[in-house]
Amino acid sequence: MLIYDRRPELPFISQSVQCVYDPAVSKTTAFSAVEDENEGLATFSMELMNSDFSTPAQSMRFQLGSNIPIRATVESRSHGPLKIFMESCVAATDANISRAAQVHPIITNVGCLMESKSGNSSFLPRRHPAEIRLYLQAFKFALGQNIFLHCDLEAWDIQSVDRKACHYMQQQRRWELLDDPSQSYVCSCCESTCFWRTDSTKGMSARKVLGPFVMEDQSQSDTSLDTQSSTEHGLTQALLWLLVVSVAAALVTIMGVLAVSYYLCFWRGGRLGYRPSRDLLTKY
Repeated sequence: MLIYDRRPELPFISQSVQCVYDPAVSKTTAFSAVEDENEGLATFSMELMNSDFSTPAQSMRFQLGSNIPIRATVESRSHGPLKIFMESCVAATDANISRAAQVHPIITNVGCLMESKSGNSSFLPRRHPAEIRLYLQAFKFALGQNIFLHCDLEAWDIQSVDRKACHYMQQQRRWELLDDPSQSYVCSCCESTCFWRTDSTKGMSARKVLGPFVMEDQSQSDTSLDTQSSTEHGLTQALLWLLVVSVAAALVTIMGVLAVSYYLCFWRGGRLGYRPSRDLLTKY
């Protein structure tokens, strides 16, 4: 990014640009699954939870539009109380992001939950500083495939927090700071570019991968089931008609045999002037 001051006498210049994201990320980027060296001082974890965050999720399949409960925690080993933040998260179709065929940003700009702007995803109020929770609304991304969430987590001393957790409030049409809504002005950069201090002496970080889980479209599943049911119903009807035709053909054959027998034994025999006998019946 270029930052410069324009002299008053110079005109404004506007130039359109196209941003292209290359999913082939090197192992040294923020989205790598490699653990941070500082994690030896703290234990970071991420997990999928049930709807009320009381126990881990029993199912890893989520219907389109439903909430995916996600929790991240940190446990300090040598420091005092820590406050955890989700600096960045992306959804990918592989546990190794460099091999992922599809990648989608979830949290960017150092704590901005971008999926809350396009859907109903949101952070939930903290129960304690060492935990952060969010509802990620299942969206149209790699439906029916295994999905992995790659996240950069950070933990800071409570007294020296220099990070944020922002989500977009759909009804109010504005960004809100999770921990102190009255200071939501710090989230105004979520629509552009957020800057932050790079001093890590008071914080720790870790890179975590959550998954796999699956997002699926129930309507497509219902359509597939309806198609299968219709096919099975059509096959059953075809077999039934085949049985009816077979029975009818058998009856016609039997009636034909009886008619020929009657002709040979009774009608033809009567015209020749004799009655049919057991020998005549046997003969014909």
